[in-house]
Amino acid sequence: MAAAATVSGSVHAAGLAPDFRRLTDPDVRDRQAAVLLRHPDLLSPVADLHRNDLLNRLSGGAARAA
Repeated sequence: MAAAATVSGSVHAAGLAPDFRRLTDPDVRDRQAAVLLRHPDLLSPVADLHRNDLLNRLSGGAARAA
C-alpha cells in the first residue's frame, strides 16, 4: 500500500486518478485471473515483445541484441 501511495503522489501520476484497488485489495475474479496471467503460454509472447527493452534498462542502458 505504501508503494501505491508513493506512486499516486508522484509527478508521474500528476493529473491522473490511478486506482490500485485491484493490486492492493483484489477480489475473487482478480485472483482467478492472476493464475492465467502467470501462465507461461500466455506470458511468453508478451515477454518476448518487451525483452530487449527490459534487458537494456536492467543493464543500465548497455544495448543487448536478441
